[in-house]
Amino acid sequence: MYRVLKFIWQSLTNAMADEYEETITERQKRILAIIIRDYIENAQPVGSQRLVEAYGVDASPATVRNEMAFLTQKGYLKQPHTSAGRVPTEKGFRFFVRHLMGQVDLPLSVQRTITHQFHQTRPDLDTPRRLCISQSISISCSGNIPSSASITV
Repeated sequence: MYRVLKFIWQSLTNAMADEYEETITERQKRILAIIIRDYIENAQPVGSQRLVEAYGVDASPATVRNEMAFLTQKGYLKQPHTSAGRVPTEKGFRFFVRHLMGQVDLPLSVQRTITHQFHQTRPDLDTPRRLCISQSISISCSGNIPSSASITV
């Protein structure tokens, strides 16, 4: 069952990766990552002046505004209103998780818990489906064979 879920997950992420193949520069990636981290911490729009002063971005506020405008045009950021800073969009968060955040391993205790829960369900083929749904993973099944999966974030 684990191999099937892993295969499905890899297939879905590979298919979605094509959507994010746009080229953005290293500076734009750094600005996007800083904006997302700051937004996660403070839940406030992030302005160019803050990026330069608080995070030491090596560019003028005007240059940072231009980069932010580009990221907004490409759909990674949005501006709640004219005089506000920028906030990440769903596309921006997805790019951050896939390309900028880095690999994050689950703690060993969590890995063991997940493995234990799946091993307990072996006799009943429908139980892993119910378990996945209870863990915010939905699986579309045709008979007893999963045909797709998604993780709710």
